[in-house]
Amino acid sequence: MKSVYDKDAQAIAAIGEALGAPGPGGRLGTLLAEQEAAARPPSPELSSAQRRRHEEFERDSKVLASQVLEEVKGLDTGFRHRAVPFDQIPHVRSNDSVLDTTFSPGGPWPYRLAWTQIDGFAAAGDSASADIHSGTFYASRYTTSGQLNAYAGLGVWITPQLQSCRLWVRPYVDWSGFDILQTRIYDPNVNEQRWGVAQVQLGIFIQSWDLSGGSFNSDATKWVTLWNRSELNPIGSRNYQGNAFAGDYILEAFASSSRQYAIWAVCRATAIAESGFAVATRASASVSCRMPFLLVGQIAT
Repeated sequence: MKSVYDKDAQAIAAIGEALGAPGPGGRLGTLLAEQEAAARPPSPELSSAQRRRHEEFERDSKVLASQVLEEVKGLDTGFRHRAVPFDQIPHVRSNDSVLDTTFSPGGPWPYRLAWTQIDGFAAAGDSASADIHSGTFYASRYTTSGQLNAYAGLGVWITPQLQSCRLWVRPYVDWSGFDILQTRIYDPNVNEQRWGVAQVQLGIFIQSWDLSGGSFNSDATKWVTLWNRSELNPIGSRNYQGNAFAGDYILEAFASSSRQYAIWAVCRATAIAESGFAVATRASASVSCRMPFLLVGQIAT
């Protein structure tokens, strides 16, 4: 059987492959963008004043990206002294047909896995972090061109004690975030519009292997959108906060004691900015999460 270190590395690689690798849409999108750029007629030259506005936009983008990082660092301040109400903390219970386990930082069943990933080249304004000891994870993505993602997540291992069961996963996540969408118009005489998008999601993933570490399977996936802001020629910044526990933030999958399961809670920050000849946009999406506990239940089938 693989060592625990190999097992952890295998689970981290699997979640990275599932989420970080570009799919067919992303690969074909790059090709289509190149073909479109090659076929587009030449744009008229910008005037000297318009070129100056473009250069100012680039300089402002670097300053703003650095400030985004500072704001992201302070997002978890509100989590540090916020206790989870006692009656909302689930406790282990068991009988012949049900077994529940509560994972938490520093508890008898602690978090084991941490993963982060930033698509493409990470520049100013891009960051991701995950800490199994505090139960916190955050992701931030900034762009002035195209679609980019940042991911962060925490995970646990469980091998069911029931021979055949239904696993259900219920994380409690406090979250706080912000976005920035901005437009700069170089030539107001051109009626040009471009999109800016900021989206943040929380995901739950159940992946499994047989007890020897082979026969990988992606058992179940669910994304819950925390916010999605999409605007033409956008302007402004917004704040968001809340918690995810009940309702949609639950995932189930069939399981057995002959397999071991890696269970993840992941945040994804997506920023999309479109730029044209007379208009440029920038977009930033940032979220910080704290998961004080993650409840995994085994229900006999």
